[in-house]
Amino acid sequence: MIAGFVFVALAQAQADLPLRVGSRWTYAQDGKEVMAIEIVGREQTATDDFFVARIRGQYFFLYSQEDLWLSNGGDGVRIHGEGHPDQMTRENPPLTLLPAQMEKGASWQAQPGRKVAATVQGLEAVRVPAGDFKAWKIEYVWTGGSGTEYSYRAWFAAGTGFVKIELWQQLSKGEKKPTESILELVRYEPERRIRPLPPSDLTQEDRAKAEQLIGRLKEDQVADRTKVVSSLVDLGRGVLPLIRDRIAGANDPEVAGRLKEVLEAFPKVEISVRKLGANGSVGKPCPISFALRNLTDSRIQVLPSLGGLNRYPRYTIEIRDEKGDLQNPSKGPRVICGFENPIDPWDFVTLEPGEECDPFGPGTMGHALSPWIPERPGTYTVVAAYDASGDVPDAWKGSIVAMEARAHKLLTAMPRGRFESKRLTIVIDP
Repeated sequence: MIAGFVFVALAQAQADLPLRVGSRWTYAQDGKEVMAIEIVGREQTATDDFFVARIRGQYFFLYSQEDLWLSNGGDGVRIHGEGHPDQMTRENPPLTLLPAQMEKGASWQAQPGRKVAATVQGLEAVRVPAGDFKAWKIEYVWTGGSGTEYSYRAWFAAGTGFVKIELWQQLSKGEKKPTESILELVRYEPERRIRPLPPSDLTQEDRAKAEQLIGRLKEDQVADRTKVVSSLVDLGRGVLPLIRDRIAGANDPEVAGRLKEVLEAFPKVEISVRKLGANGSVGKPCPISFALRNLTDSRIQVLPSLGGLNRYPRYTIEIRDEKGDLQNPSKGPRVICGFENPIDPWDFVTLEPGEECDPFGPGTMGHALSPWIPERPGTYTVVAAYDASGDVPDAWKGSIVAMEARAHKLLTAMPRGRFESKRLTIVIDP
C-alpha cells in the first residue's frame, strides 16, 4: 500500500507528518516487529491542540512505552509533553522534532530540559520493508538525563513520517561507543484497521422465526431455554435490534432478564488466525497472523498479551501435525520473571466496531509460538484462544496487592469470557 503512494508533498519541503486519530506506524529491527506508534487521541484546549501518540515496544528516540503530545503547525512538529494521562511531564518550551520547512543545512537546538541538536543533511532514496521513499536525512544528538549523548540518523518522508531511525553512537564519560540499532518502517496505516461488521438486516422469514422464539422466552415453562437462546443467536446480528426493542418494552423484569441473556450470548470479541500468502517453508517463520476483533456495535477495550504465569488475560496457541501431536516453541521454553507488573490503563487497546489489533504485536509479551518456525514439512492446524474470564480483580492482579482504580474500572467494563478461533490448516513445504 505504501509503495504506491506519490509524495507530492516532498516538493513543498514541509515537515508533513500526518497526525490523525487512528494513524499507526509499525517498525521492525532485524526483521522482527518491535515498535508501534499510534495516534490514540486529540487534546484541544483554548490555547493548545495536541495529538496523543502512544508508543508500544522499543524506544522512539529516547521515549519508550509512553504517550507523547505532538503538534504540527507553523513551528514544525513539536513535542509538548511525555508520560501518560494524568502523569504528563511537559516540555517547556516544546521540543522541536522537525522544522516547519525541510531544507539541506537546516538546524536547531532545544534546551533547557532535554537537550537536542539536529541538522538536516539532505534528501536521499531509502528502501525499507514499507517501500521505497525519498526522505530527508536528519542527524540528531539527544542528551539523556545522565548526560549521555545519543547520536541518531533518521530519515523522514513527508506524508508518511519517519521511515528509518538509526542509533549509531553513544558518548558517555568522554568515551564514544558505536551501536547498531536500526528501526525500519514496516507499515504505515493512515486509518484504523476496521472490517465492516456483517449487515444486521433480517429477512421476513428470519424475523418470523425470531418473533416465535422470543414468544417462547416469554413463556413461564420453557423446556430448554438455552436452546432457544442459541437459536436466536444463530439467526445472526440482525436479531439484536429486535431484542433490544423487546427489552425496552418489556413490563415483566423476568422476561427482560431472559431477553438480556440473548444479548449476552452474542460473541463480543473474535480471535482469528489467518494465513499470509503462500505455504510456509521449513526453517522460516510460519506465514500466519493473529487478530483480536470487536464484534459489537460499540467501542470496547481489550488487553493484549501481557505475560505472566498466574493472571489473566491468558492467550493460548496450539499447533498440531497430521498425527495430532502438539508442536513445541521454536526456541524452547522462555524464562519468565515471577514478578508480574500491575495492569495499567494504557495497557488496554481501544477497538471501534469491526476494528482489530494484533494481540502479540509490539509492546506485548508475545507468545512462545508466535512466530513458530517449523522443523519439517507437512500439514498443520493452528488454533488460538483469548481467555478473559477471570474474576475481577483478583485473577488479574498478579504480584500486586491492589489494582489502580482506573484499571479496575476499565477491566470491569471489558468484554469477558473465553474466545477461541476457527481452526486454520496450513501446509509447510520442504
